[in-house]
Amino acid sequence: MAKEKKIIKHQEIYNSICNNILNGQYQPGELIPTEIELAKKFKASRPTVGRAMRDLEQKGLIFRKQGRGTFVREATHSRGQTLGILMHWQDVQTDTNLSIFGAMVPEMSRVASRMGYSLMLNDSHSTEIEEVVKRAQNICQQLIELQVAGVFFTPLELGHDDLAVNQELADTFDRAGVAVTLLDRDLDDTHIRSKYDIVGVDNEHSAYVLTNHLWDRGCRKIDFLVGDKVSSALTDRLCGYRQFLADQQVEFEPQRVHHFDAKKYFTEPVGFIPQEIIDFVEKVKSDDVDAVMCGNDATAARLIQFMTRNGIQVPKEVKITGFDDLPINAYLPVPLTTVCQRPQFLAYEAVRTLLNRIEEPDFPARDIMVTTKLIIRASSGI
Repeated sequence: MAKEKKIIKHQEIYNSICNNILNGQYQPGELIPTEIELAKKFKASRPTVGRAMRDLEQKGLIFRKQGRGTFVREATHSRGQTLGILMHWQDVQTDTNLSIFGAMVPEMSRVASRMGYSLMLNDSHSTEIEEVVKRAQNICQQLIELQVAGVFFTPLELGHDDLAVNQELADTFDRAGVAVTLLDRDLDDTHIRSKYDIVGVDNEHSAYVLTNHLWDRGCRKIDFLVGDKVSSALTDRLCGYRQFLADQQVEFEPQRVHHFDAKKYFTEPVGFIPQEIIDFVEKVKSDDVDAVMCGNDATAARLIQFMTRNGIQVPKEVKITGFDDLPINAYLPVPLTTVCQRPQFLAYEAVRTLLNRIEEPDFPARDIMVTTKLIIRASSGI
């Protein structure tokens, strides 16, 4: 659900028509409602509607034909409008089976194109932190030199000591006058809110719901498995897990949160399993774990495959959940219970929010939250 500041009437009308164009309800060349019809719909005066229409026309979204009405303008790249995207390659893999962002980016490109904007991708394929940071800084400068109108920025998942890099990148865009919309997470994992719009999901609430589901399945020894890098999204998921336990008056046990070398986990061949995961599976064999909440589906997928190869029955011996609901789940030996993030809606809200920020740079920062859905499958027991 989007949490937005109440806006004045002409902006409400502008946003409504802009959104209808963006989501395809009004197609290029299509006649839109008359000012009289809009005034009635929004309970607004004709001058107020007229102001919204003039703004839409000035932005090149509509055009008027004398005596015939107002029409949606054909999207065209001749306006020179380009949007950039800055993500680490592990976030934006082209394999949509493995990444929520891999699923979002093609849809973002499609929606942006409909509005007459092109989306410029990057190719940050580094794995070492120093290389990731350097490449991100280079991409930042390239996007500025190319005079992009705005940037979708997914803050890099780094160690605690390196998170200041995200603020430095955002500051660089600011100085160049480039609008920024954050995807999925804030600049760091503190609870100090940055000044940028964030499009994502309520990670804390979603993890709370997921923990509650496992609790209802009779699980009392619930472990949390996540990589060694930091982000506000993962921190919020851990907070949701801890909050549920607190509400059940169960003391949080730090040893139930397990970190692993994410770089090796996702860059080595599929059969490779870090030592931390091997040690964790031995703990599962000792009957000290009822369920494992994984930070994302990719982690859960490899864990299920590894446990299956080692004779551990999921969900009979241990229940496993993920987070994302990616196509990879269709190929698992046990269907995965997970939280669906709805990438197509996230993509739409991301484009809408960035374009609105370009048009209204002085609006207060907003948290645009798309609702999630708990998808219950066999990995948590049905």
